[in-house]
Amino acid sequence: MGSGSRSELDGHGCRLQDPIEGGGGLFLLPGGKMTKNMGGADRVIRILIALVIAVLYFTGRISGTLAIVLGVVAVAFILTSFVGTCPGYLPFGFSTRKGPGGRSSAA
Repeated sequence: MGSGSRSELDGHGCRLQDPIEGGGGLFLLPGGKMTKNMGGADRVIRILIALVIAVLYFTGRISGTLAIVLGVVAVAFILTSFVGTCPGYLPFGFSTRKGPGGRSSAA
C-alpha cells in the first residue's frame, strides 16, 4: 500500500502480504509455490504409518480419544506426503529430500 509493501486485501477485508516481503510465508517460494522438503522414503513411511492407524481403527484396536488423535495424525501424514512439504521441518531448516548432489540437505 503506501509503505511500498505489496500487500492487498482479500474478499473479507483481511490483509494479504507478499511472502517475499516479510508476509510470514515460511514455506512459500516466489510465485506462491511451497518448498518441498520431504524425500520419497519419508513420504512412503508416513503413508504406511497412516495406513497402520487406519487398520487399527477399523479393526477396533483403537477407539475414543486415542483414535481421534491418531486419526488427525494420520490425516496430517497423508496430506504432507501428497504435498511433499512438512511444516514441522521448516523452523529447523530440515529436509529429507535429496539435493542436486544426491544427498539430503539438512541445516
